[in-house]
Amino acid sequence: YMIRSVPANAFDSKYCASLAQAAVHGAMAGFTGITVGKVDDRYVMLPIHAITDQGPRKVDLKSRVFERLLAATKQPNFAP
Repeated sequence: YMIRSVPANAFDSKYCASLAQAAVHGAMAGFTGITVGKVDDRYVMLPIHAITDQGPRKVDLKSRVFERLLAATKQPNFAP
């Protein structure tokens, strides 16, 4: 699940419906060990190991990108 800091809108509803439809298509086709996602404006089935083998990504809490994220989502900065 993706965590968001803003209320859901119509785009979110359509996006979730499209992801669900792609997941059902994969399940009905007999695929296991996959997840679905959007890559280059296309819904694709991705092997779970291809996603989890890369390890966790880290965000530098002192970076300019993180500061812009906080400003765009109107979140307070709780960093010490």
